[in-house]
Amino acid sequence: MDKRTKKILVLEDSSQSGYGGGQRITEEICKSISIKHKLFIIDSIDSLLLKKMKNFSSNINISNLKLEKYIGNIVLFNFMLIFKPIFIYIKYFKKTDIIYVTTRKQFFTAALMKIFFPNKKIFYHHHLHVSKGIVWKIFYYLVDIFSDKNIFASHYILNEFINKGILSSKKMQSYLVSPFPPAKWKNDDLLLSPTIPIKPFIIGYIGRLSKEKGIYFFIEVIRKLPPNLDFEAWIAGDGEAKIEILEAINKSELKSKIIYKGIVETDFNFYKQISLTIVPSFYINESIGLTALEAIQAGIPLLTSRNGNLGYFVENNYSIGLNEEVSDAVEKVLKVYKALEVNSLRKNNILKEELFKEFYNNLF
Repeated sequence: MDKRTKKILVLEDSSQSGYGGGQRITEEICKSISIKHKLFIIDSIDSLLLKKMKNFSSNINISNLKLEKYIGNIVLFNFMLIFKPIFIYIKYFKKTDIIYVTTRKQFFTAALMKIFFPNKKIFYHHHLHVSKGIVWKIFYYLVDIFSDKNIFASHYILNEFINKGILSSKKMQSYLVSPFPPAKWKNDDLLLSPTIPIKPFIIGYIGRLSKEKGIYFFIEVIRKLPPNLDFEAWIAGDGEAKIEILEAINKSELKSKIIYKGIVETDFNFYKQISLTIVPSFYINESIGLTALEAIQAGIPLLTSRNGNLGYFVENNYSIGLNEEVSDAVEKVLKVYKALEVNSLRKNNILKEELFKEFYNNLF
């Protein structure tokens, strides 16, 4: 593909289920490619992504999107598309060269538009694991027909598609894995930063507060740490277990040790204040592992389960792997503490912003 400046339409929907891994990737994409290319972002009206991008670059056009009250309402329901919003998209499709789709729901819109604009290129970014059922078989069939290039957010998702034969061999020749994490990261970049706090030793949990994500496991690990250890446990996030967890903490001997920080922004200020991040997710289809990625980016020591894409981090020495035993986690927390004390632990790899710029500018 030629390297001229292009007009790229990004289809996203970040209001439906919060600001998760997929939206975080889309934010990085928009920041990176807007440096060289002209971007048009279509998203839901109350999108956090649009708020974040609003003042980022003059190459990002979102000024008219508040008028599009139907944006984000394209759904597949009983095999019928809601067509009314389609006409809103046409003016954007006419003026762009490439449609970059980041959600399944918006892909149907892009596929329909390509019927009318066959010269447009569709790039689809996969950041969810493979789903089962007739509806999803239809979806993957459409991706196989209409997508010109497939980008996978993690090696875990890519391997699922390969092992299950989701896309044809022809389409699988045109895939890329976005730099999460990139092969260019080195395992021996820098020694551990002396600014990582050690007294007190601060252990962080960031993410959804649910059994599936391992919050109860995290609490049990904290409960089993030696009482003479000078530490604090910081919890950040929201979820269905929040009220139960906070009530239990307030009634326990851990009240002075566990601090609830609420919902925190992804600006790395939180990570800069902690000594260790634990991601004990029990979700077997952990397709990205957003908290783990952010901890790696921030250069913080990391303990994770081996589920889904988290296993990739363990295998490639980006994190220390946990099994499902609390005693194993306690032992590894103490090992990290001792390594920090003698400053022998090496710093995790730092995500270089230029890697994203290079990846996405070469892509387009």
